[in-house]
Amino acid sequence: MRGGHRRYVHHEVPRTTPDGAGGFEAGWLANGGLWVELRERSRRLRADDLGPASELRARIVLRAAPDGHPNRVEPGDRFRELARVWIVEAVHQDDGRQHCDARAAAPEAER
Repeated sequence: MRGGHRRYVHHEVPRTTPDGAGGFEAGWLANGGLWVELRERSRRLRADDLGPASELRARIVLRAAPDGHPNRVEPGDRFRELARVWIVEAVHQDDGRQHCDARAAAPEAER
């Protein structure tokens, strides 16, 4: 992998569990750690209801897992790196690698 920074991140997949009252609670299931290459794509300051907020987007590249494998990344999954959370928005495969377009989000906002 070339052109970015190699990092160890935790792969998390969305899951729902019964809440005991007939509904469901959304949560995240840890799915192991992966070495990835992170390439920052854009950074901007945007207006938010609470004032200015930064928006960071990146391409995350990793070795592709076979179809059906639990470590295969899908849109809607996320990567956690210390306090930063990357929400995967799109995924495509090329030359045995998965390329994930992701945006950074505050951990509190994505629980």
